[in-house]
Amino acid sequence: MRRTPLYLIAGAVTALTVACSDSLGPTSAASTPAATRTREASAPALARGASRGPTLTIGRDAGSARVGVFTLSWSQDAIACVGDPCLPANGPVKVYVQFKSQNGFHWVDFAPHVEFKPGSNVVLQTSVYRGVVLGLSRAGVSQTSPIWQVFNIRYAQSIGDPGVVDAPTVIDFNTGTVSRRVSHFSGYVVTSGITCDANADSSCSQ
Repeated sequence: MRRTPLYLIAGAVTALTVACSDSLGPTSAASTPAATRTREASAPALARGASRGPTLTIGRDAGSARVGVFTLSWSQDAIACVGDPCLPANGPVKVYVQFKSQNGFHWVDFAPHVEFKPGSNVVLQTSVYRGVVLGLSRAGVSQTSPIWQVFNIRYAQSIGDPGVVDAPTVIDFNTGTVSRRVSHFSGYVVTSGITCDANADSSCSQ
């Protein structure tokens, strides 16, 4: 899903977007060995209405991080290549994050562009609609009902892009979490169109 560079980073449950910067700044070889050098990239300008998220360093070890209303987790030695053209990383990769929430939509975005190895396990997960998912489940809504499609985490090219379904979304009906595997850092959006009021249901904020 290659495209022109985007400098947006976002998180979503009615909408999650992840865009990527394809430009990498030069890496200095003077201070650190090649085996441990961190691949650097310029921090993208904030998208309109977006907030600066954490700066992640993803190396060979497995890890996880909170990104807006999402949790991003990655398996050991997950990164295949970085940038555009996508070149093998010679050390840890510094990833910049932005996120945005508006009208029930939550976006998250990452820069630079990173592709993950086939067979790696990189997952975006959110429980922001936990109360809604569990409520529908308790009400006896069939797990095959089309209503669950509104929780799909979609691929999107920019913040605000409604996205398209390009990979299966997994709904855990016991915990209320929604997740999907990620093959690369680019745009994603999860849309529910259902409002969860934390003032009325404390599980919305858990």
